[in-house]
Amino acid sequence: VFSLNDRLRIIQSTDCPSGWLYLALLHALTSHHLPDQYTEMTGMERAFQLLNSAGCWTDQPFDSLSLNILRQIAFISPKA
Repeated sequence: VFSLNDRLRIIQSTDCPSGWLYLALLHALTSHHLPDQYTEMTGMERAFQLLNSAGCWTDQPFDSLSLNILRQIAFISPKA
């Protein structure tokens, strides 16, 4: 489940960390070179911001759902 935070102009997850990871994946998949009108960021910028946020961090091992989302993010990421 996601919610709009009009004060910060971001979309937030109410679930963690798999919800935050999934939101990062959605932003990355729907990224465009022009910034989003609501967030004023591109999808990739927001995805990186989410992946570096506290919502994606945990002191426990990731569950299978979170690991699957991380694999999907790795799959769409550019390779060196």
